[in-house]
Amino acid sequence: MAIGMKRSSSGRNSTSHNRAARAGVLLRALALVTLLASVARPQYLEATIKLPDTLGWLDWPLSLVHNPQGNKIYVGCGDGVLVIDGATDQRLARIRMTGGRVHSLCYNPKENKVYAADLARGYVFVIAGATDSVIASIGVVSYAFCYNSANNKVYCVTPDENRVTVIDGATNSVVAIIDVGYWPHGLCYNSLNNKVYCANSVSGDVTVLDGVTDSVISTVPAEGDAWYLYYCSGNNKVYCANGPTSNSVTVIEGASDSVLATIPVGTNPRALCYNQQDNRIYCANFSSGTVTVLDGAGDSIIATVGVQTG
Repeated sequence: MAIGMKRSSSGRNSTSHNRAARAGVLLRALALVTLLASVARPQYLEATIKLPDTLGWLDWPLSLVHNPQGNKIYVGCGDGVLVIDGATDQRLARIRMTGGRVHSLCYNPKENKVYAADLARGYVFVIAGATDSVIASIGVVSYAFCYNSANNKVYCVTPDENRVTVIDGATNSVVAIIDVGYWPHGLCYNSLNNKVYCANSVSGDVTVLDGVTDSVISTVPAEGDAWYLYYCSGNNKVYCANGPTSNSVTVIEGASDSVLATIPVGTNPRALCYNQQDNRIYCANFSSGTVTVLDGAGDSIIATVGVQTG
């Protein structure tokens, strides 16, 4: 009887062991299926977390400029400038401005300096490109910049004062203040003829400045709101996007400063850029959601590219 009882106990133990083994296999299988299902499903970015480190706490990125000597990207933000490594895309430094947003940036390759415009406080901060530290602050309200490479000068446009301020690139001092048209908005530099062009949005014209003397050479009429400028080095022309009241681009000859053409584009033209390889100019039309492509030789429309989807 004792022997029978021992056999019965051994059988029960064997049965319990088999059940536990099967349960373990099922649990492992379930875990494997769950893992495979999570891998098979597409992954989505759920959140970007701002870490409280020494390079954080910046927001409102608004402007960009590249420093080719150090291969660094400067990002104008609210209350400062973020410096990004051009090779690794890692954050290198945070430059505090303790003021408003950095509305625009400009790079001086001769001095290896970056200029940052704090539009709200009315200062231009000069940053050393080697150390990424502020080396000077200039009491100038600037909406946009332009660098004169021939004479090592930086031009700053002040819309509400209808003037352009010129800063010496070596000494960081103001060397000239020039009266231009009403509510100046954009600047560009003609390196072939050493001229600076200033688009005046309300008066609807472009003021041309001599790069050596910083005096006004001429005033070129444009249509509507003269907002944004771009210099086409391949054809020595200046293109002016005229804004929502005209919806056109004015083409200015760089040597004579005469108007060559006025080209109808999309609604509310803003940004311009030049494709040197194919000799084409691109105009971004903000309200119509299109990009107008212009031939750089004949100043005619080649194509209109839509950016909207759906």
